[in-house]
Amino acid sequence: MQNSLTLLKDLIKIESISGGEQQVAKFIADWLKSNNIKTMKVGNNVAVVIRGKDSKRALIFNGHIDTVSPGNLDSWNTNPFELTEIGDKMYGLGTSDMKGGVTAMLLLAKDLIEKQPPIDIWLAFVVKEELDGSGSEKFVEWFVKNNKYQQVVAIIGDTTGLIEIEIGHKGNAFVKTKFIGQSGHGSDPNRIKLQAILEANKFINKMNKKLKEWEEKYKDKYLGVPSVAITGISSGDLESPNKIPGKCIIQLDIRTTPKLHQKLKMELDKWLGDYELVADPAACGWCEPEEKIVKVAQKVAPTAKLTCSMGATDQCFFSQMGIPAVIFGPGEKSVAHQENEWIRMGEIEKFVETYEKIINLYGSNL
Repeated sequence: MQNSLTLLKDLIKIESISGGEQQVAKFIADWLKSNNIKTMKVGNNVAVVIRGKDSKRALIFNGHIDTVSPGNLDSWNTNPFELTEIGDKMYGLGTSDMKGGVTAMLLLAKDLIEKQPPIDIWLAFVVKEELDGSGSEKFVEWFVKNNKYQQVVAIIGDTTGLIEIEIGHKGNAFVKTKFIGQSGHGSDPNRIKLQAILEANKFINKMNKKLKEWEEKYKDKYLGVPSVAITGISSGDLESPNKIPGKCIIQLDIRTTPKLHQKLKMELDKWLGDYELVADPAACGWCEPEEKIVKVAQKVAPTAKLTCSMGATDQCFFSQMGIPAVIFGPGEKSVAHQENEWIRMGEIEKFVETYEKIINLYGSNL
């Protein structure tokens, strides 16, 4: 197997913040071609198919090639765009989320092209996972339209390590709601009968009551209860400290269960009235624990626990198309989206071996 360290180093040094993945996509396509692996372009994604002995069934490996921004560079102890080995860890932006997983997928493709797998294997290197998941959405829509298999399952190589196999995640909706009041001079607040910031404050104070209502109505056996987080407040002008602002905007991160997601528009209309969706809401992802891909993954990784993710992944796009998909890939979830992100030495190679075992076991007639 080619040294994963060299490949990961090449991937880390290419900046691929979500929405700007062109260079890393080109690198991936060129690397695959240099290893005699034919690629195809699906939207801005890079896709590969390796034909198996049984072409009636397929297993898709899906991995995103974008990252979040590096954040505060002063908080990094190393250069985020340079893979740095310290002890048993490798540091760099995207090492865990998820260029480590992309490296494993590339090395897997190289191994499989040299020995025909038991079933068709697809590898999709997708864009914009960190923004809106539109890369995976486009790939899955294209795949279903252009391929007719009797059976299709998927593994999303996002960060779980060998300790978890995720079978579901909550949905999400990012919402802005605004409060309008009167503006005026800060020296005489009693003259301002309706103050936007104070109205927003009343909303915040009542938010827990709404959340408790949702928890009772929309609790899910596996995914738990919905959550609401305030992720931004905007009002006033710091250059005008003597002016009471006439508008206040609150941004919310709402995580939904399946029952809430079905009634989300109705609930938001009733609760917020005047609101704006920052992006299209993303549905929940779910794979039944009894699905064969779950059982096979558990057999290959017996110490891994079945869990659900609080954060969204691209699993939802597979769920919507009826493709059972689990989230299972190298990396340390606790350091994703943080400065000084890292992955453990040797974990990528372990996952290549694990993926090959899953392919062979799933592809057998057991």
